[in-house]
This record gives sequence, C-alpha cells and structure tokens, in this order.
Amino acid sequence: METLRTFIAIDVKVEPTLKKKWEELKILLCNDSIKWVNEQTIHLTLSFLGDTPICQIEDITQQLELNLKKTSTFRITLNGFGFFGKSSSPKVIWVGISESQHISQLKKIVNSTLSTLGFDDSQGKFSPHITLGRVKQLKSSIELVTISTRTNQRLYKMPK
Repeated sequence: METLRTFIAIDVKVEPTLKKKWEELKILLCNDSIKWVNEQTIHLTLSFLGDTPICQIEDITQQLELNLKKTSTFRITLNGFGFFGKSSSPKVIWVGISESQHISQLKKIVNSTLSTLGFDDSQGKFSPHITLGRVKQLKSSIELVTISTRTNQRLYKMPK
C-alpha cells in the first residue's frame, strides 16, 4: 500500500518583522549546518498523521474542508525563538505562537474530524510553533541558547 507522510497545517504569511529576525538568526548561525525551511512553505502544524495510505487522503481532505468551511483568517502572536531537543544538541529551531482561541478551536475541529475517520488524536501536548530550521550539526549550542533566551518575547502580531 502506497503511503504519504501527512500533516494538517495552516499556511502562515511571513511578515517583515519575523523575516528580519529570522535573517538575523541565519547570520548568527551561519557557520552551523542548518536546513532552513523555505519561506514559501512556512506553516503551523495542527496534526501530524505520519505515513497515511494515499487512498485515504481525498476523504480526509473533503471532511476537513466540510468541517472547517466556516472558519476565517485570524491573527497569531509570535513569542520568540526556541528549539526542540537538548540544548547541547538541538534538532529543530522554531518560533513560538501564543495559544489562542482560534488555534484551539481549529485544533478541536481537526482532532474531531480525524477521530471520526479512525485516526488517533492522542498526540500529546499541543505546542503551537512554526518550524524555521532543522539542525544537522551545531558547532556551539551556546549561541542558540542565548538567542532563545534573549528573544523570548513577543515579536509581532500576524495580520488577518
């Protein structure tokens, strides 16, 4: 059975403030091996399904479109940079997103829809974030930890 690595996500527009901070981060970490996410593919993942049979993708899409058709665009608040993994060997660099009623509601609708389609919705605690890069090798994690601590503040609000 042919499968496709699948996730449910919201497209995010990269505003100038985030773009500037992201570029500064790239410069500070330019000597490290990091695969930066393409700006055109930036998104907020609501649910990761993993390897999903291709024959199920159309049904998932149709059900989500039906259940989410009354939702509209909304603003998100970004909360500084961080990373997943140990500080000595981080794996993912991200920018955090403040929990919002809109995101929580979307997550509930997505989970409910996927549950009715037979998917397990117990993925652990939901930590809304936007992945900026995946660390292949970091020469010094001190710089990343410093950046994470220094920028742990509100960056800007995304427009509708």
